[in-house]
Amino acid sequence: MEAGAAGLGHVSAERIGGGIKADGQGELSKLLLGREPARALRLARDTGVLTRIIPEFAPTVGYSLDSGRQPFPLEEHMFVVVQKATEAGTTLEVRLACLLHDLGKPQADVDGRSHAVVSAEIADRILKRLRYPTRVRHHVVRIVAGHAFSLDENIDALAARRFLAEHGYRLATDLISHKAADLGAKQVPEQELDAVARLQEMVLQERSQPHRIADLAVTGDDLQAIGFAEGPALGHVLQALLGDVVENPVRNDRAWLLERAALELP
Repeated sequence: MEAGAAGLGHVSAERIGGGIKADGQGELSKLLLGREPARALRLARDTGVLTRIIPEFAPTVGYSLDSGRQPFPLEEHMFVVVQKATEAGTTLEVRLACLLHDLGKPQADVDGRSHAVVSAEIADRILKRLRYPTRVRHHVVRIVAGHAFSLDENIDALAARRFLAEHGYRLATDLISHKAADLGAKQVPEQELDAVARLQEMVLQERSQPHRIADLAVTGDDLQAIGFAEGPALGHVLQALLGDVVENPVRNDRAWLLERAALELP
């Protein structure tokens, strides 16, 4: 038996009953960090362990997506995504997101909500119940919530900077890693795989370009010095300046930014 599956089985035998104990998340992490998590997850599914530890998996077992892109049952798709992420050497947070990213599809198919939003809510509940550290839980939930982003055919430096500005470098790279694993578990045109690889390349290239408020050549204090009052309006102006700089990094010049900001003074 694969080591991760054995550990999960141990949890099911001794830790299930009134709920998962504090070390349940440790056992799940060991499984996901093993060499063959898909095999271990199938064993956990077939023995009933998976749905005892994560009952939210029950609606996904055997659930048909009725799609040429995703011909496998829903839970099998998620297992394969986890395996692809493992083979790519991703972090635990990405692997957790891969395991949980489509749990909301059955519910979303009924109520019409975004499956990513529903899945993020479910993931948050699961990780909280399994007592994952808050920082891990929040990051995984953000990956799940953002995983359904579309891939533009024209992925250039500007698109990469916009992606960085929206997500920050760490989340951006983990979203791309997740997307690569997700697409790798589907039947998709080669162009989609090329697009995610291109986005990864361009994000790495543009990571040193300004894409955060902290990267601007001016600060809130600078804007207050020319007449802005502290408050939400100041934040909106800084965000607008960042947008200008993301569009053209050459604009990240103190004089230019102060002149541009002055146009927004009441």
